Amino acid sequence: RRAMILSMVEGLRDRLHETPDNTEGWLRLTRAYDVLGHRAAAFNALARATDTAPDDAHLAYQFLERTIGIELSAAQLSIAKTVIARLAENDADGPQYLFFKGHIAKLSGDTDTARSVWTNLLGTMPAGSEMATALAAEITKLN
Repeated sequence: RRAMILSMVEGLRDRLHETPDNTEGWLRLTRAYDVLGHRAAAFNALARATDTAPDDAHLAYQFLERTIGIELSAAQLSIAKTVIARLAENDADGPQYLFFKGHIAKLSGDTDTARSVWTNLLGTMPAGSEMATALAAEITKLN
């Protein structure tokens, strides 16, 4: 049964290489890889989906959420930087953008940018809130 499922997933992947602009197809492939527990493949499929819909901020943030709590390869980090750069064009002041800009900077080893961006974001949050406390702790870890 698992072999049959893998075959179906591989078939979908192969079809998507023939029709690479199929956002819904890449999202289906992402979900299939998630079900199979193939995290890296799911990450890459979701990255392809974001490429097909560069103006879809919701999809971009869905992708960026996957960068939390995992170790990214250099290639995956490069993809994340591309996605955050696309978001900068339309959402550069939004709290979600600021969080992920700092997060990607941290992952890139740019602690100065991460600290600056997150400190600015912290200033917009209600003092003492759970989110502010968590962000302050992350800023402290940068020091």
